[in-house]
Amino acid sequence: MKTIDPLSRKNQQPSGFTLVEVLVVVVLAGILAALSGPFFGRVIAQYTLKRYTSEVYQAISQAQAYSHQRRENWQFSLCSNKGILQYAVHLASQVPTTCGGGNISWTSLPSNISLDTTASNVTMSQPTAGIYQVCFNDQGLPSTPGGSPQVCTYPAFFVPPQQLTFVVTPYPYKRCIILKTLLGALTDGKEWGTNNSSGSSCY
Repeated sequence: MKTIDPLSRKNQQPSGFTLVEVLVVVVLAGILAALSGPFFGRVIAQYTLKRYTSEVYQAISQAQAYSHQRRENWQFSLCSNKGILQYAVHLASQVPTTCGGGNISWTSLPSNISLDTTASNVTMSQPTAGIYQVCFNDQGLPSTPGGSPQVCTYPAFFVPPQQLTFVVTPYPYKRCIILKTLLGALTDGKEWGTNNSSGSSCY
């Protein structure tokens, strides 16, 4: 019969990790986290900007669709309320006199999303001070609202293209929404390093 010498256990290697091995793994994990942190921050910022630009795009499209379907004047409004961008889709007769006010349902964007207010990057009209607005008449055609109560007389005061350009803090990324034509063609895009044939960098 085979016997086991209890003293032979002294020659066995201990299981588990040594303190040095654990420290090496922790240091390597820290280095990887430090290197990947900025990368993931940029990815999240780009995703956030794209998501909420798309949300505003859908809101403008909704105002246009409502006007055509319901044969009424509908309006999109965008403004900054204490540093937070807010937008609304509403009947043109519901005139917003202040940002976030009136009998209108406003939706807020995240605090790190803002407008690039450079003149060439934000060209949508502000018929009400501080509130960017575009109105669609009962055929879904864009105009700049006017009068009291506001109406959408096509194509009064509407000079295409009209553009909104959004940025995300603290990164340099930009995305834009453009009402391109008098018929209300709508597009969105991102800013490129070089301008296109029409001289625009956001398309």
